[in-house]
This record gives sequence, C-alpha cells and structure tokens, in this order.
Amino acid sequence: MLWQKYCPPFYSPTEALKKGTLFPDLYRPYIKDKHRKKC
Repeated sequence: MLWQKYCPPFYSPTEALKKGTLFPDLYRPYIKDKHRKKC
C-alpha cells in the first residue's frame, strides 16, 4: 500500500479526474490481459 505524499508534483485537476487520483504515485492503470485467469 502506498501512502499519499502531499507534495508536488500533482496532476492538474482535469488530468486527476481522468486518472482517478491527484497523486502520480497512486496511479495504476488497469491492464485487462494482466489480470486474466489462465485455465
């Protein structure tokens, strides 16, 4: 678990809304194939 560091750099408000976080350290995009179960 990463803790939020309240120091710059931050995403701009528009970018933060797109990414779902203000903090670049917490941005982890979902990759569909990475989470796929193998049978």
